[in-house]
Amino acid sequence: MTTRSALLTIVAFISVFSLPSPSSTATASEKPMLHALLIGNSDYGAAKLRNPAKDASLLAKTLQSLGFTVTLKTNLTHEGMDEAINDFSRSVPDGALALFYFAGHGVQVEAQNFLIPVDARLRDATTVKYKTVSQDYVLDSLHASDGNMKVVILDCCRDNPFQRAWTRSSVRSGLAAPTSIPKGTIIAYATAPGETALDGKGDNSPYATHLAAALRTRPPQGLTIRQVFFAASNAVARETDQHPWMNLDASVPAVYLRPPTKQYKQAAAMSESHTLDLTSTQPRVSTQDALLRPKAPKQTVSFQTQPQVTTEKDAAPADESLLTQARIFHQETKYPLAIDAY
Repeated sequence: MTTRSALLTIVAFISVFSLPSPSSTATASEKPMLHALLIGNSDYGAAKLRNPAKDASLLAKTLQSLGFTVTLKTNLTHEGMDEAINDFSRSVPDGALALFYFAGHGVQVEAQNFLIPVDARLRDATTVKYKTVSQDYVLDSLHASDGNMKVVILDCCRDNPFQRAWTRSSVRSGLAAPTSIPKGTIIAYATAPGETALDGKGDNSPYATHLAAALRTRPPQGLTIRQVFFAASNAVARETDQHPWMNLDASVPAVYLRPPTKQYKQAAAMSESHTLDLTSTQPRVSTQDALLRPKAPKQTVSFQTQPQVTTEKDAAPADESLLTQARIFHQETKYPLAIDAY
């Protein structure tokens, strides 16, 4: 073989091993699994509110930092709200999480909740169902989407001037508690049923302020959606007289917005290895794909918006004895120990 031929062979060999692996290419091209629609209505004419549009913008920026694909809308009419909700529901990919946030005026009539667009002219309670967007429409639209988990956040039970002249006994203050929760759904309210939430004296409402703060935290044990609502609710209750509320389908898994740190997982694994009962009934899952697939068993899930890449420097040679031990643990259904050994 000539020197030129040898060089060409070496170059070709290096080129082959420099190409990205099929698995890494597929991971990078996957659709994002976190989607959010945020609507903030402030310009109600005589009933104008100071903060809803700002609240929606604050949470939009916060969710984007967590990897959400965000759609932000402000000061929408009735038709605009209908179209935004419909378009969003159609855009959510299979198996994703769909989050809806609304800030503005909201009312309950006959135990049903309605979100008020900026162009609504509500002369009496009878016109509400025809001039506003019902909570049921939001829930039904999200339920019809391809997403497997839905989060609805309503920061809209603020003092409503529309109903001051209404005399029907069916009208109540604040919002009503839902009588049923669609499967895979969490509904969070800025305050308890029948109570009024604050618009806030600063740039944002108390609920939006503390919700954004909770979303920005980085606890070593990981950040789940439920933890976000618990932390925000406690902070609002300490600061004000309003008491945020949450209703959810009890089968909703603990979905991670931020996964546990590597150090925390190592410490947890070491703690488990020193207990007498090492039996695990289910394997741990921390991938997007396992998140919300229809027939998957209930399990703890971690959303990953970017593929995790291991460099050659970080990679370690396989230890055959550890691989053998991992197979043994797997056969004995001791999944955490099998993962650690692998």
